[in-house]
Amino acid sequence: MATFDIVAITQDASYVTFDALQLGQSNQQIVGRLLRFWEATNNKEDGELMGIVLLFLDEKNTVIHGFIPASLVDHNRYVLQESEIFNLSGFEVGRSTNLYKITDNPLAIRFLPSTNMTKIENIGVTINQEKFMLQNSNHLQALANTNLALPDVVGQVMFVQGSNLHDGTSKERLVMRFKMDTSVIVYLQLWGEAASTFRSQISKKKTNKNVMVVTTINPKLFGGKSYEVKNHTLHQPIRDDVDYRESINKIKLTPTLLIDYSTLKALGLENDVGWMLNALGLLQFMESVCREIYEEEIRQFFVTVSLAFTRMSSPLARDGILYFTINGEHYNISIPRLGRALGFDYQDAIDFGPEEHGNI
Repeated sequence: MATFDIVAITQDASYVTFDALQLGQSNQQIVGRLLRFWEATNNKEDGELMGIVLLFLDEKNTVIHGFIPASLVDHNRYVLQESEIFNLSGFEVGRSTNLYKITDNPLAIRFLPSTNMTKIENIGVTINQEKFMLQNSNHLQALANTNLALPDVVGQVMFVQGSNLHDGTSKERLVMRFKMDTSVIVYLQLWGEAASTFRSQISKKKTNKNVMVVTTINPKLFGGKSYEVKNHTLHQPIRDDVDYRESINKIKLTPTLLIDYSTLKALGLENDVGWMLNALGLLQFMESVCREIYEEEIRQFFVTVSLAFTRMSSPLARDGILYFTINGEHYNISIPRLGRALGFDYQDAIDFGPEEHGNI
């Protein structure tokens, strides 16, 4: 059950609830709880500040989003406090965008130079502490790659991959495996303030709980896998539900079996390579031969990787070789039953492998 604040609304404040707002600039006033706010930046312009996005909740449990343009940020930033209740006046009401929606409300609030935002502290109506726009995995798949909405999700953190995980000031990108229900695991990427907040929670070490709500995500599908992009303390990956065969199948269908970093990234497999190597016990080897490959965000591999199976009379042998080229240095690793470990065998190579590779 949600908890409530008791606040006082002065009698001379002729405010309206969010569902009664009218388009345009007027003398309308609203009263609502500031749920969350965050900076909106232009990633194509070196992170240029575009403004601040706000989410308000009213006594009817209706959510509306507001926007403070960059020119007014300095004038309003000091008063912003999450979870506090405010009286807002002197704003403009416009239509909500059809893309990147963070609420179901068709309207949005835009701050003007005349906008006044006053905190309310006395006794009065009840307003919920929180509200989320939670979606299940089916809804996320429907929204994937559309940029129509930025919903919220709840789930269990299974594994976190990234650097400086216990540095609460680091905003470097990290990736986690996020379990939404018993059969659905997605990859969740965090960066910027979201990544910093997550690292701060890890650093506190006050709880072993790893279930969390993540807000305003942008669902994406890469190579048939679900990624939830967002603009917990775990040490061992859960590998038993990783379909390595699916990953290898995607790799083998590329024009050649020589896989480099850009190809892996385009296929959405750069993280799968890490988990695959770990499952084969090769992650420590990779670290020892070229530790600097982990300098890049989310421990991506700047390596050339190819997979080969020797031509033998019996495809059941399934022995294979992994070829690595790291910073110009070549490594060949012969692994018995590699194909069986990955669900990929000699016959698969015959069926799908490029003809010009005589050793495939």
